[in-house]
Amino acid sequence: MTGYFTGPCAALVLGAACLPAAAAPIGYTDEALFNAALASLGTVTPVVQDFEALTYGDLLPNGTVLDGITYSLSSDPGFELAVNDIGGSSGFNTLGVSDDGGADVDELGFFDVVSFDFAAANAFSLKIISSDDFEFFSTDAMLNFAGGSVFNTPGIGDPTGCTLCGFKFLGIIDTDATATSATLTFNADGSGIGELDDVAFYTVSTAAVPLPAAAWLMFGAFGGLAGLRSLRRKV
Repeated sequence: MTGYFTGPCAALVLGAACLPAAAAPIGYTDEALFNAALASLGTVTPVVQDFEALTYGDLLPNGTVLDGITYSLSSDPGFELAVNDIGGSSGFNTLGVSDDGGADVDELGFFDVVSFDFAAANAFSLKIISSDDFEFFSTDAMLNFAGGSVFNTPGIGDPTGCTLCGFKFLGIIDTDATATSATLTFNADGSGIGELDDVAFYTVSTAAVPLPAAAWLMFGAFGGLAGLRSLRRKV
């Protein structure tokens, strides 16, 4: 009986590397699971913006760059992204909107769309900050990155690290490719939802994996079989 190989590792017979099947972008609403998944891929380099270097009322006109992230807002005329100090998950400052030059800063919502551009990254995440008793619906906000999307979970936000606030975490990882942009779309009509904190993109580097000794033995076995087959033909 002739032996044969099927599946991804069949490539070993041809002397190619055994490659995993392509994976689609994966969305996360649990920060701990997101971090664990990232860490399992290799060495992670995060770039995080928590807005703590800014002050209340600072405006971010479209095209503003902070720590390698370019911010843009699609909203009603006259509104701009602006820094608030309601208390976030990693400090006091958050990112909301203002229509009066930063004198008053309000929550994002009302079908606002925030766009982010950055260097090629394998993952992107952010937190939506709201009051500690705000009840999120399951489709209040949607994050898009690398062709994948994820909605917030329903219910009251996570209070970890917050002072009189709660947050919803949204993150997406693409293990096979990189992307250079993300968008956050608010789907609530007629109400504010929340403000942003800990906006981040991540690059992952992996060390080259040497071919296991067992694989070299396999190649040697195939070479031996080929030699025997050649001898048999000459008999």
